[in-house]
Amino acid sequence: MFMEEYSLLIVDDEELVRNAISRIIDWKSLGFTKIYEAEDGEEALAICRKNKMHLVMTDIAMPFMDGMELSRVLNKEFPDIHIVILTGHEEFEYAKQSIQYGVKNYILKPIGAESLYKEMRNICDMLHIQSNQKQYIAKMRSQLHESLPILREKFLYSMVC
Repeated sequence: MFMEEYSLLIVDDEELVRNAISRIIDWKSLGFTKIYEAEDGEEALAICRKNKMHLVMTDIAMPFMDGMELSRVLNKEFPDIHIVILTGHEEFEYAKQSIQYGVKNYILKPIGAESLYKEMRNICDMLHIQSNQKQYIAKMRSQLHESLPILREKFLYSMVC
């Protein structure tokens, strides 16, 4: 269905949660061909630095580096990564802080498979739109670069005449 191939990183210190998220959704139908898992923010950051990541889904409470710190670093180093927090923390301060760190979605656990799929479908639609926009901008830049000599010539001709 999606033309673009995406990569996903699931970050949670609970292996059962990571496995459930990776298996509960048909990620391939959403365009995700590469799915990575990490048990903490430090491991997740290392994976992101080695692989092009489109979507990172992270919990907040984890050892070594929590999801908020991971989101802050990812937003700084990789602003194009779509960050989703999937957590049981309902505190408004976490949600407020996550916005400052570039988090696009804040989903509360527990969430059913159907609801999570709908959320991911919306995110994938957004990723697809962003990908198309980047391709369009790159194409326009290329066309402008190719047309620049002709535009300069016409401009100089109009100045002289």
